[in-house]
Amino acid sequence: MERESRKRALSCLAPLYLALPNPAQSRISARNRYGRPLNMSRLLKHEEISRNKAWAGT
Repeated sequence: MERESRKRALSCLAPLYLALPNPAQSRISARNRYGRPLNMSRLLKHEEISRNKAWAGT
């Protein structure tokens, strides 16, 4: 019984937890759909390239 109410409380808190920018959550969201961690250096390189393209106006 107590576990059910705890589960319900957790399910209510889940959206709030997902909205928080805490490090554990960002580490979780830095994984792709298949659960593998994304290659962060590749991601940052792509972000830098797209920023340079936006700055160059292309």
